[in-house]
Amino acid sequence: MIEIESSSNLMFYLVDDFITMNFHTFDIADLDKVWEDYWGSDKFKLKLRKLYKENKIKVENWKELSKHSNAGVRKIVAYKGHYLEELLYDEDAEVRRLVASNGYRLDLLVNDKNSFVRMEVAERGYGLEKLLNDNDPEIRIAVAKQCFGLNLLLKDRNSNVRIAVAEQGYELEKLAKDVDRYVRYAVAKQGKCLNILVHDEEEEIRLVVANFGYGLDILLNDPSVEIRKVVAEKGFGLYQLVNDVHFEVRLIIAKQGKFLEKLINDENPMVRKAVAEHGFGLERLVTDLDYRVRVIVAKQKYELHKLINDSHYEVRLAVAFQNYGLKQLIKDKNYEVRKLAKQILESKKSIIRKLLDVIFKTN
Repeated sequence: MIEIESSSNLMFYLVDDFITMNFHTFDIADLDKVWEDYWGSDKFKLKLRKLYKENKIKVENWKELSKHSNAGVRKIVAYKGHYLEELLYDEDAEVRRLVASNGYRLDLLVNDKNSFVRMEVAERGYGLEKLLNDNDPEIRIAVAKQCFGLNLLLKDRNSNVRIAVAEQGYELEKLAKDVDRYVRYAVAKQGKCLNILVHDEEEEIRLVVANFGYGLDILLNDPSVEIRKVVAEKGFGLYQLVNDVHFEVRLIIAKQGKFLEKLINDENPMVRKAVAEHGFGLERLVTDLDYRVRVIVAKQKYELHKLINDSHYEVRLAVAFQNYGLKQLIKDKNYEVRKLAKQILESKKSIIRKLLDVIFKTN
């Protein structure tokens, strides 16, 4: 091990392939990634790399390091699996957790006062019968993830524990009726018990059901516009949804290219714009009252001889983009239109010049 102090009075310890400092430990390979967080100089970083190489050729005295005053050093010893017996009762909880991560003396660590240590024990599948009744819900969640005691955890007072039970696929019909919406949501996400959840009082849960394509005949009349939008996206009940009170539902249908003959008369310009994007009814939409619709008509290259004189500059811009009427548009009253027309014309001239150069060089 090598100890070194930075100019900012931070003490660094190089142990094996690790660097520990200021309660943070990382692999030497990650030095570049974490260095910016500490505002250290590149010069000091290079010094660390040099010292690491020098330390690497030495054999670490793990026994001595297991008694080091710095907890970060002892964490490295525990992580490497050395002198676990000495570290079993370390004052630092993270050191003890790392001892547990090695599977060492779990019979003792299952009773550790620190919840993170007990969590490590639970995640290793040890002492689950005891940890099943732990006061910390996070530990009971860890037990549930081991699929242990689910019949008891099903009734746990903490909703997050019941969510963990649901995620194991246990007794989903019961959990689909849980008082907590997040528990029911966990069931819905799995695509289970949809026949129950399609009637759920929570919009977000019915939305999940809709995305699974279940119960669309029921959700077709849902009070939530977001849910009716999903139904429309699924292509279900369009004959009814084409008359939906909310334009976003009708817009989805228009984008699908359905019922265009009806939607061309829609009161909302965004819907008519979507109709125009399908090239439908351009002979009517070319005179639409909303300029955004006429812009789309121009992009379809329809009746540009009319749209070149449109009252809105964005329509005339769209005409220019079609390389139409540039000699007229270069004199347009709008600066943006004139600028675009000029750029296109100059681009054309440049291309012609290059072609001529090639022709003359060839000859």
